[in-house]
Amino acid sequence: MQMAGGLFQVILIYLVSMIFLGGQRAQVAIELMDLLEPLEEICGFERSSLIPIAVSSNDIDIVAITQSWSDTPGRVFWLAGGLVETYVDFNEWFLSMVDYNRLEYAQLLKENAN
Repeated sequence: MQMAGGLFQVILIYLVSMIFLGGQRAQVAIELMDLLEPLEEICGFERSSLIPIAVSSNDIDIVAITQSWSDTPGRVFWLAGGLVETYVDFNEWFLSMVDYNRLEYAQLLKENAN
């Protein structure tokens, strides 16, 4: 994900239920995760333990969360051709996305001053 584009401007967060409705974004997320197999080598969890919760609209970034029955439920992984970042839980991931957007906003203000 490119900071210049604004993080939430290039990533679509969707509800888990939408994944199972077979939407286009869900399909893209699933295909990107499949390309990363074996995921266990990347993040320590098998594909069946992960649910995609976000996908970039213009890049290969996806975010996945471990299922409630996994060894570590609720762990979040940012993946883009490999492991970018690991978060303890959804709250930590979401707050980090807010921080990225704050930085982006500050940078835009600085660039457009005057």
